[in-house]
Amino acid sequence: MTIASRQDVHLKEFFDASGAPAVGLGHWQNGATEVTVTGARKIGGAHVRKSDSWHIGSITKSMTSLLAARLVSQGLIGWDSTIGDVLGASVPIHEDFARARLDALLSHQAGLPANLGRFWTLRLMMIQDVQAGRQAYAKRVLRGPPQQDFLYSNAGYVVAGLMLSRVSGRPWEELMRSEVFAPLGLSSAGFGPPAHIEGHRIGRNGPIPIGQGFGSDNPAMLGPAGTVHMSLEDVLRYAGAHLKRDPHYLPPGLWDDLHRPRAESYAMGWHSEEGYIEHWGSNTFWLVAVAADPKRQRAAVVAANSGDLERLTPLFEEQLDRLL
Repeated sequence: MTIASRQDVHLKEFFDASGAPAVGLGHWQNGATEVTVTGARKIGGAHVRKSDSWHIGSITKSMTSLLAARLVSQGLIGWDSTIGDVLGASVPIHEDFARARLDALLSHQAGLPANLGRFWTLRLMMIQDVQAGRQAYAKRVLRGPPQQDFLYSNAGYVVAGLMLSRVSGRPWEELMRSEVFAPLGLSSAGFGPPAHIEGHRIGRNGPIPIGQGFGSDNPAMLGPAGTVHMSLEDVLRYAGAHLKRDPHYLPPGLWDDLHRPRAESYAMGWHSEEGYIEHWGSNTFWLVAVAADPKRQRAAVVAANSGDLERLTPLFEEQLDRLL
């Protein structure tokens, strides 16, 4: 049996067990990518294509961290820049939060809550301007008091993204396009639900397509924490960049900073152990996982357009182990 045919067998077994409308697998090695997909863009819809984009959820956090490293390399901000230093003139901040550093925000050690809360999130979603909504979100969440020392926090990444916008004078989305997407060749990358393939929630009788309108993704103001979409080939290209560690794109010491584990084996936007980095992302309608192993110089991605995390999680773990 050839490598390609074995990959097809694994993909079919994964798809049959997943219950998802579509799944995808891929690996990167020495700059070469191989991606296989199967299933439908939505229940009853057209076949999924390799070129389709998938919503990558919280994998976005590693991209926001990479963006931060780029701005650190340009001298616009430092890892030790505090919330008070950058935002204090425009946002009322609890005194303990005022001392929280950028690197603490990106490693979930700044004491911010996981999220703002449903009531205020829905209320702030009514703000039409994304940047104004992001600032209002930060203003609300920074009232304090701080939470435990380590807490996985979407709110912390929203605040970090606002800090990057403030020091550069440019929206987070624009920064991502110019400092991450374009230089790394991630031509399929964008924000919000992808155009051709839909996520699915789990109903009583199986997956239900969520559409692409209001409620189909995290609010745009949460962008730095998890609203990016891209093709699986670009996810692998992005993971490969973290293995190649191009010194012209980012100095070696800053690559080290991004990957060095801190509390709970979390680095900046990555779960990290002995150089191996991994992150999963879901907006509850998708699930994508990416991992990169520097010892083998290999990366892998696993994806489904379904939010059935209980069913998919062990299958994803199995596929990542196999691919790496």
